Amino acid sequence: ESLERFHKIDVLVLNHILYEIKLWQADRNYSDIAKAFNVNVISYIELATLFLPSLQASRGRLLIISSGLGLVTYPYFALYCSNKHALHGFFNALRQEIALKGNRMSVTISVLGAVATDNALKAGSGNPVAGSNGWSRLSSVDASSVAVEASLHRERQIYFPYFLKLHEIGSAHFPVLTEWLIRYVYNLDV
Repeated sequence: ESLERFHKIDVLVLNHILYEIKLWQADRNYSDIAKAFNVNVISYIELATLFLPSLQASRGRLLIISSGLGLVTYPYFALYCSNKHALHGFFNALRQEIALKGNRMSVTISVLGAVATDNALKAGSGNPVAGSNGWSRLSSVDASSVAVEASLHRERQIYFPYFLKLHEIGSAHFPVLTEWLIRYVYNLDV
């Protein structure tokens, strides 16, 4: 319907999630897993695929709103982390495939920290990690401004706040230490 109405799309921002914060359980309902992947991964891929011809024709911009949890794992977020890791894998590969075709369409992944949205605050309430005082929340206005600015400049990937980049490097090079620090900071059993 959007393509019929506007005829071309210059910018597509994908930012929607189904959020769950709890310890992983062996007796999971598998339909919950499928639902989370459908909302958090498959729908992103479907929408990007639908608008890809128009974005390529206009040398447009595709902005993927992601999370630091797509780079570094935290307890209580197994399902969400897996969803965000899948987004990074798909859209990083798609970016390369677009470049192979010589197209100047850009794909920007915006790696955000915890943003103070109503849904995130409600989901994190009472959780030892997401609800802790150690997890400072970003302004949604600041986070969206940084993400849009990065897309306008056709950046590959941005980190907001920037320390998420350091967190990613630490996790890649010192995974045991990083995981221990995460548990320590949130007063989990270390």
